[in-house]
Amino acid sequence: MQTLEFDDHPREVARPSSRMGVWLLAIPALACVTLLAYFALSYIHRSPAWTLKAFWLPASVATKPILICLPRPIVYRPSEKLYDKYQQMHPNAFATREARRDQILPLLPTDTIQWGDMVPVRNSGPGIGAVVAAVNISKLLTEQGIRFELRFGEEATYADMRDSPVVIIGAINTDWATQLTSGSDFVFDETRGAPNIYETAGAKRVWRMEKNDGIITRDYGLITRQLSGKTGQFLVQVAGISHFGTEAASEFLANEKDLTNVLQARSINLQKKNFQIVVSTDITDGMAGPPHVVAVGTW
Repeated sequence: MQTLEFDDHPREVARPSSRMGVWLLAIPALACVTLLAYFALSYIHRSPAWTLKAFWLPASVATKPILICLPRPIVYRPSEKLYDKYQQMHPNAFATREARRDQILPLLPTDTIQWGDMVPVRNSGPGIGAVVAAVNISKLLTEQGIRFELRFGEEATYADMRDSPVVIIGAINTDWATQLTSGSDFVFDETRGAPNIYETAGAKRVWRMEKNDGIITRDYGLITRQLSGKTGQFLVQVAGISHFGTEAASEFLANEKDLTNVLQARSINLQKKNFQIVVSTDITDGMAGPPHVVAVGTW
């Protein structure tokens, strides 16, 4: 008879090493973390705050302050002699210096004056639209921690703009300002009596200011952003056909939500692309309404 023998010391069953078990658990966890990080970054990169930061990034990393260049238009006002002449016939009119600065001289359309009765004002400032635009943009730059300096008219030289990033407010700022954005998708045509914004290629669309009985009822503005303009520096221009368009363009630029929606809808990469946005605004009681996008160009 065959005898079966049993080993009183059971053999140890082979198990996977503890290190391998840790790795088997870590791989799914790492994949989950990576996926969450991807979605988090995607959300951040699509947020309005990130878009605004990316928009102004070239200025924030520049070594010199960004220049905000405002127009200094030629302004003529009635001479003191003309006020004195009017006051002789109307004793209670324009008796104070302040009255002569902030009240309109009510001459008749048929009254005759000499050219010497009008004097140039050397220290006149920009129009209301340019001032509103400068306030909106300076607020944006302050929130982004970006240093800036103001320049008026010919104070901003071409040499300055070759050395610093720049924001140009207004379509006609200096003799050479319009040259900096010439060749873009949309440009200003300052033809006397019929200024407009027109498309240089494609459908060649044209946007003209609209009036009713001589009063502006609709205006158009243009935002231009170039990573490296003709000066070799980061350039932004905010301008309108009239001051209403300038104000509307700056308002749109300051609205990070609307700006983000437009850039994402066109899949515009702020690190690689230049772009322009044409906006319209309806004028009511002398006030510009909310801006509306009518065209976008990229290159």
